[in-house]
This record gives sequence, C-alpha cells and structure tokens, in this order.
Amino acid sequence: MLLIPCPHCGERAQVEFAYRGDATRQRPPDGAPDEVWYEYVFLRDNPRGPHREWWFHHGGCGRWIRVTRDTATHEVLGAVPAVVPPEVGAETGAGAESEAGSREDGA
Repeated sequence: MLLIPCPHCGERAQVEFAYRGDATRQRPPDGAPDEVWYEYVFLRDNPRGPHREWWFHHGGCGRWIRVTRDTATHEVLGAVPAVVPPEVGAETGAGAESEAGSREDGA
C-alpha cells in the first residue's frame, strides 16, 4: 500500500485516494483535429522513474493534489496542491474545492 502525503491532511493510505491520470498531459483545445484528440485519448507514454500524477483525496479533504511518484519503485516522492484537471474546469481554491469534491469521477 502506498502512503500519500496529502498537503492538506498529512500522510494517508492510498485507499483514501483515487488515481486520475498523468498530470503532464495537456487537453487539446476545442476544435482540435481528430488526430490530436486520438493521440490525447488513446496514446500514452509509459514513463520509468519520477512522474507527476493527478490524485483525488475522496476519503479526506476532497481536494485534487499532484503527486510525484517513481513508476519503477512506486516510491512517493512528494505531493503538492494542484490545479484541478481541465476536465473539472477550475483551480483548487475556495470555490473550486466544492466543485472538485462533488465530481468524484474527475470528468
């Protein structure tokens, strides 16, 4: 089991979080060509080593965080408050926390 250091709640077990994907990918703009959307939706890198990821703390503060995790060893290297993924459409902050907290699916 991973222990994730939530910047708001402290270190917590992985079961309190939902993994939501690669935090380095940028959503294409509306109206982007189909090829660009195809790459964004279906093609993924498989990085080895430190990598940034979105995690949602559903069992705690209900906030999005950006975790840096080594994909080879699963060691969690750190976590910071994060901008909410573009699919949610808001930044972490007073108004966005309730929006992100109510959208557990991350979409």
